[in-house]
Amino acid sequence: MKIYKKLLDKNSKLYSDKIIEMYSCFAFLEKEKGNYKLAEKRYQKVILSYKKMNRTNSLKYNLQIAKALNELASIQILYLKNPIEAEIKLFESLSLAKKVKEIEQKKAKDVLAQTYRSLAYLAILEKNMRTAWDYYQKVNSLKKI
Repeated sequence: MKIYKKLLDKNSKLYSDKIIEMYSCFAFLEKEKGNYKLAEKRYQKVILSYKKMNRTNSLKYNLQIAKALNELASIQILYLKNPIEAEIKLFESLSLAKKVKEIEQKKAKDVLAQTYRSLAYLAILEKNMRTAWDYYQKVNSLKKI
């Protein structure tokens, strides 16, 4: 980590996306260790950093932001019991994943499927089975494409 920070200080444009990837890995590790609040903070930092980089290179990091939003939403649903905030994150993730370039469509479908599964799970928790079914249908339609 210290090495990456030194590289970032010397030439931030070259290494900043790698630093953000590392923060994302650290967030995942914190989630796996059960440190959900710390994982949440790290994912928020990842999202903000990618959004900042998106300003200079429009849409380049949409997929990474969508993935981080999905991870953050899963923490909020399963561990922090914050379904409203999770739903906001999931809809933002959907919006970003739908805007990716043609080259990344396969990866985008995976992110969309993960997001729809999370929304379905959230709907089940809210005892809204019809909405959950609709989201699962969307997951199936993505697999057929």
